[in-house]
Amino acid sequence: MKRLWSLFLGVSFVTCVAASEVSVNVTVEVKNIRNNQGNILVMAQMDDHSTPVYGWSKITGHTAQVVLKNVGTKECVISVFHDENGNWKLDTDERGIPIEGFARKIYKPDSHEPFQVKLYYFQNEAL
Repeated sequence: MKRLWSLFLGVSFVTCVAASEVSVNVTVEVKNIRNNQGNILVMAQMDDHSTPVYGWSKITGHTAQVVLKNVGTKECVISVFHDENGNWKLDTDERGIPIEGFARKIYKPDSHEPFQVKLYYFQNEAL
């Protein structure tokens, strides 16, 4: 009986670990892009201690789609920004206010695909 109980606990542990490591791909549709210069950069992160998942896309028109691969199955924060000048970072003014479009939104695994995010711009003039 002890052996059977140990086997049951071992199988349960392996099943729980395998289930926690399941991941999915998430398609992020970015809207409200003010021009087609540069790239759209996207990051998903479960919490401050988890490894982020990154993706990027060229812009076609005023929308872009980015597929994030192997995102966990738990709720996470998706951050998006429009890298208009192609330097791969979010540029800010002297006060630290972003001068490129950005957005942050919570993704829940039961969300509809594609996951839609609208960019916001503090300044309206192009770079």
